[in-house]
Amino acid sequence: MSDEIGPLISRARELVDSATPGPWLVDTEDARHETSVYTMDPRLAGGTVHVTDDDYPRSGYEPQRDAAFIAWARAGVPQLLDAIAELTSEIEEYRQLCEKLTEILERTADALKGEPPPRMMHSWHDLPQVARRLNEQRRAGL
Repeated sequence: MSDEIGPLISRARELVDSATPGPWLVDTEDARHETSVYTMDPRLAGGTVHVTDDDYPRSGYEPQRDAAFIAWARAGVPQLLDAIAELTSEIEEYRQLCEKLTEILERTADALKGEPPPRMMHSWHDLPQVARRLNEQRRAGL
């Protein structure tokens, strides 16, 4: 995982874990004409998560859409974090596979090349060295 995304994912996971349990529900039919987000956790008896008293969009302010996003995020963000963790694990598996295949190719090339002919500067004999150099550059992020 890159140095930039690790802290972002950690912070998102902290916020998810410390938030009021879900599911959350958006209510736009409030008698007071408010848009509200409620938790549907039965232990919390429908506690209010977010309320806006202005349901009319203006100047980029979209209270009903904001409430829908907040309610979605309670379940959606954990799902996204789980998907990122799964993909990160797969990436690590592929990285390890690439390293193993690089090693196999290097050993195969070493076994096949034999000694270079006299006065030979560059040829397929250089394949293992080139493969190692490219792999080191890839690991270093160059």
